[in-house]
Amino acid sequence: MPTIIHWPGITTPGTASHVPVITVDFFPTIPGAAGLKVPQDLHAKSDGQSLVPLLRDPDTATLNRAAVFWHYPHYHMMGTIPHSAVRAGEWKLIERHAAGPLELYNLADDIHEDHNLINLQPERTAELRQSPARLARICCSTNAHSQPGLRSPNPHWSQKRSWLESTITGTEIRQKSSDRAFSPSF
Repeated sequence: MPTIIHWPGITTPGTASHVPVITVDFFPTIPGAAGLKVPQDLHAKSDGQSLVPLLRDPDTATLNRAAVFWHYPHYHMMGTIPHSAVRAGEWKLIERHAAGPLELYNLADDIHEDHNLINLQPERTAELRQSPARLARICCSTNAHSQPGLRSPNPHWSQKRSWLESTITGTEIRQKSSDRAFSPSF
């Protein structure tokens, strides 16, 4: 995920690292930046890795992992539906839980994820599909799939309506509860 970190005396303005990171990396990073160690029993329960080496040396440092996994088990008003994904290098495989085919993207060539390569890259697909199997085992072991409705579509959800309705509803609430009403521009 795109991330900006300013750490005076450590980070150099204008530098960048292209190593993929994920929010769980903040857990070991913040104590590490403060000079503290995460207790081993907590560290063992986290998939996060400290970003401190990347912040100190963005040109050559790496993280000790082959892929980044995430599981987003719910609907979101901005249009996101339940899914799991794996990113390995420049490749990203997405499984939408409620509906739809697998999606495969080469992020080096298609950062906006416009061209699904699932049928053009069967070897890559097979390689990355092993990773979602690992993700499925992780989800089962942590009871992530036990949430009601995860594997079935929400009949009341509409991608077209969700953002607009929540914005209008939020605006109406703000207008009723505040003298400084907010009116979004469409």
